[in-house]
Amino acid sequence: MNKTRRIMAIIGIALLLSMYIFCFIFALIRTEAARTMFRMALAATIAVPIVLYGCLVVTRAMKPGETPGTPDEPSAPGENDGPSSGTEA
Repeated sequence: MNKTRRIMAIIGIALLLSMYIFCFIFALIRTEAARTMFRMALAATIAVPIVLYGCLVVTRAMKPGETPGTPDEPSAPGENDGPSSGTEA
């Protein structure tokens, strides 16, 4: 899973950098098509991190042998074994 997360992070960085470059280029061009592409690049700059975060959450939830919401480290023996009966010897 670490390799998948690293690949997704690299793809996200590349996409964001390209969106920033495209935004800059489209902002300098004075045509109606460039204005539309500028708006699309700005929208993608917002949407790409949201989609990548969603992918990260899904890959974290799909870890084998774990259910979502469980801690990564197991608790020590005897710790949180369940509710105590109130009678301890």
